[in-house]
Amino acid sequence: MRASPIQAVALAFNEAITNRDLSRLEELMTDDHTLITGAGDPVKGKEACLSAWRQFFELLPDYRNVFERVWSEGDVVRMYGRSLSADERLDGPAIWKAVVEGTRIREWYVDEDTPEGRRRLGPDLD
Repeated sequence: MRASPIQAVALAFNEAITNRDLSRLEELMTDDHTLITGAGDPVKGKEACLSAWRQFFELLPDYRNVFERVWSEGDVVRMYGRSLSADERLDGPAIWKAVVEGTRIREWYVDEDTPEGRRRLGPDLD
């Protein structure tokens, strides 16, 4: 199945994460980009998010996401799959939500695929 235009933006963002490509992430973020994980407080603003990704990539150079299901509605892309990492805390089933604005990501959410994670990311993840 072919990705819709907003799905393609989310998939490109994930590819930049997998490749640890900070320049591409920067291109794909809105200036007011927000990164939200189930593990902590939101990171707000492009520069702060880039700094967070830089630190993350240094600590976890093997981290990547594999999506098994991707769908979208309006400006929201939702993804199911798993994160792969030597760090057991980040290796396992996960869910993502991207809010797309044009050709950029305004909000990127990631959480464990648990009932609590699904509640945090929205009601239409089932």
